[in-house]
Amino acid sequence: SRGLSEEDAIKEDLKKCGEETKLDDYEDMPITEFGKALMRGMGWKDGEALGGSRKGILEPVEVKAQPDMLGLGAVPKEKSPPREGGRRRVAKPGDKGKDHREEAKDKIRKEAQERL
Repeated sequence: SRGLSEEDAIKEDLKKCGEETKLDDYEDMPITEFGKALMRGMGWKDGEALGGSRKGILEPVEVKAQPDMLGLGAVPKEKSPPREGGRRRVAKPGDKGKDHREEAKDKIRKEAQERL
């Protein structure tokens, strides 16, 4: 760096840096205003349209949070209503109870017996 010693080069770099950030600086900028602050740092002014020609959108884009563990574009499945007589129960490995297929087969067998 122009024949400077390493120490002098560091001092030159530090002169170019902004002020040291303090905890109060973070408390003065609520997380909900972070995007606006970032845009202002890039030259945007409140009430001004976006884009180089300043003809872009005026209103902010509304963000809808995705449910946990769903990626972009994923649509959450609708929950099935509880069964008659109680809540839905999720079968766990090793359960001794009948699964829904066995229950359906039993119902068909019972209806067939009633017809005879």
